[in-house]
Amino acid sequence: SVNEQRQLLRQAQERVYELNQRKQVLERMQQEKSGFYAGVKSILLAAEQGQLIGIEGAVAQLLTIPNAYLIAFDTALGASAQHIVVQTTEDAKRSIYHLKKMNKGRATFLPIDTMRPRVIPRAIADKLQTVEGFVGIASQLASYDERYERVIQNLLGTTIVAQTIDDATTIAKMIHHKFKIVTLDGDVIYAGGSLSGGARRNQYILGRWKHHQCKCESQRNNS
Repeated sequence: SVNEQRQLLRQAQERVYELNQRKQVLERMQQEKSGFYAGVKSILLAAEQGQLIGIEGAVAQLLTIPNAYLIAFDTALGASAQHIVVQTTEDAKRSIYHLKKMNKGRATFLPIDTMRPRVIPRAIADKLQTVEGFVGIASQLASYDERYERVIQNLLGTTIVAQTIDDATTIAKMIHHKFKIVTLDGDVIYAGGSLSGGARRNQYILGRWKHHQCKCESQRNNS
C-alpha cells in the first residue's frame, strides 16, 4: 500500500540520516587526532568507539599548560607527549595486541599502576627558588588530574624550566648537571652537560593540540 511505502521510505531516510551523523562524528574524531602518530591515533579512536577500555588519553591531552610554557613543554616531553596513559598494565597489553591485530603501528603506554614518580630532592628544589631565571619544575607548572600525578612526575618531575640559555647554564653549574633544564625558547641542557638548541621549524603536538582545543572552543561558542 501507499502508506507502507511511505513508512519504508521514512525509515530509509532516517537510516541515511543516522549514517551521515555517524560519518560526521567519525570524521570529527579523526580530525581531532591529527598530528598524532598512526598507532596513537588508532588507540585513541578505538577507545572512543568502545573497542578498548582503560585508556585515559595521550599525555598531550591530559595536560593543561599555560601558553608561555608551551615551547618549553614541547621540548621537555618530545615524543612522550604522544605516550598513552592507561589505567593498568593489562590495558596496555590489550592495546598492544590491538595494534598488532589491526596492523596500525606502534605506541608507548604509561600504566598508572606501575609508573614511579621521579623528583628533585627538596634541598635542591629549595635552592633553585633563589636563583634568577628559574621558572619552575616542569611538573609543577602544568595542571592535570591528580590521578595522573605519578605519570607526570615520572615524565617531568626532574625537568627544570629556566627563562634563557644563560639562566639554564647558571642553574646547570649549580646543580652539577644532575637534571635536565629547558628554556622558554626550547633550548636544553641535558643531565650530564650536553646542550641542544637553535631555530625551531616545527610546532610539536602540544602546540597543535592546544590550537585545536582553542578552535573547537571558539566553534562551540559561536554555535
